[in-house]
Amino acid sequence: MRNRGFSILEVLIAIVILAIALSAIIPVFANYLRINTVSEMRTQAVELAQQRLETLRLRDPARLPTGGADTSDHVQDGRTFTVKTLYCLDASVCNATTRHVTVRVERGGKELYEVETVFTKLR
Repeated sequence: MRNRGFSILEVLIAIVILAIALSAIIPVFANYLRINTVSEMRTQAVELAQQRLETLRLRDPARLPTGGADTSDHVQDGRTFTVKTLYCLDASVCNATTRHVTVRVERGGKELYEVETVFTKLR
């Protein structure tokens, strides 16, 4: 008896089994990619906020604004982030030598990270 290979029915059954297996794996993989991308963007947002705080830390707090905001765009790994620096949102903390500063990092209008601190000059 000669072995002629697979019949059309066997090939169709193999394709159906492969399709079922892939339909179970692809959504899991897509979700993993989405979670990984969100995590990566958050890490970049934290890094940008830390850079902004370090820049402000080197300045005299008395020379920082007593209100308002600064906004700048930064591109990191092909992604554009907006870094907003807001001054004295909590006015009770702002005085002649102290400033309340909030840094928000956004991408596409969605906030990814926010941090706030108080800068003061030590004697």
